[in-house]
Amino acid sequence: MRRALVATLGALVLVLAFSSSAAADVKVKGSGSTDSGTCGNDWANDTFNREFDVSQDRGTFVLTEFFKDGHFVTVDGKSPGGCETGGSDHGLTITAGVTGSFHGFDSGPVVGGTFNPNATCPDPCNGDTFTAAFFGKDATWNVTDFSFSYEAQGGGLLFRSWTNASSGNVGDIATG
Repeated sequence: MRRALVATLGALVLVLAFSSSAAADVKVKGSGSTDSGTCGNDWANDTFNREFDVSQDRGTFVLTEFFKDGHFVTVDGKSPGGCETGGSDHGLTITAGVTGSFHGFDSGPVVGGTFNPNATCPDPCNGDTFTAAFFGKDATWNVTDFSFSYEAQGGGLLFRSWTNASSGNVGDIATG
């Protein structure tokens, strides 16, 4: 009985040591930035809430930045998917003032530095400042996976849905 208990406890310790565990969870309300498309131009101004999550898997820290409750307002210029090749679901331009919503994430491993779960993120808190605050100035965050989904409202749109992702872009938000 005692040997079985020791074996069970040993197995539990190993499972906990090598399983993913949340190490930090930071929420930032009222963020904003410009949004660039496939042509390299800024096609919209975004407002959103950010949430950062740090997990650890087999000794590697993974940082995920979630973008929630996102809204955008377009600016005149090339549409977000305007420079995509192939397919027929792409426009060329977008007019100013088209509004919509979006959500998404950036994720990848953090290399270097030492994790401090008690750190605080400076203002403005974004992926770069979060990484420096929680892992140190020599750490780098390598975004390897991302996905953002956009939906536009209003009339006069040729395309109103766009997904910008590491697995590939689909659709567009375009007036022309």
